[in-house]
Amino acid sequence: GSGLNNIFFGRSAFFQINGIALESNQNNLTLSFGGVKYAQDGDSKFSTDEFKVYVSKNGQAWVELEYTFAGTTDGKWNVATADFTLTEVPSTLYVKFTASVASVYRIDDAKLATGNGGQQITLPTEAVLPDMEEVTVAEFLEAAEDATLYKLTGEITRVANEVYGNFDITDATGTVYV
Repeated sequence: GSGLNNIFFGRSAFFQINGIALESNQNNLTLSFGGVKYAQDGDSKFSTDEFKVYVSKNGQAWVELEYTFAGTTDGKWNVATADFTLTEVPSTLYVKFTASVASVYRIDDAKLATGNGGQQITLPTEAVLPDMEEVTVAEFLEAAEDATLYKLTGEITRVANEVYGNFDITDATGTVYV
């Protein structure tokens, strides 16, 4: 974690590394990265609950990696490490880093290497959707801003940006811009 040329995670942020070539004998791996959490007016303790790491064989179906963060001093760079064993080695691997808290997490020097192995990881082919709360548009607009996932059903009434996929969805209770 040099602190230079690092990746800063803003709101709803993720960083993804795509298409890492693997040999058939590379089933025992170690992923490491430098990391820091720094909040000017709050908690600067790095949290594995707020900063998640995932792996995939296709960039669509992900499995969370458990990792340890070596740091005990809040707001200081330290090394995170995940030792894992792939039950089946894909030809390519994808790694995704996500932060559920905006503008406090940074990473640097991500490295994937052959290692001693550890937690058993089976990479799915199809994405498994997480549990979502089904709500109306009005309920969604009234909900607190947090990590809860919502399912909305309605009609797409306007496509605002075809490049980024933004649209309005409308139901009997209102309209929301997605």
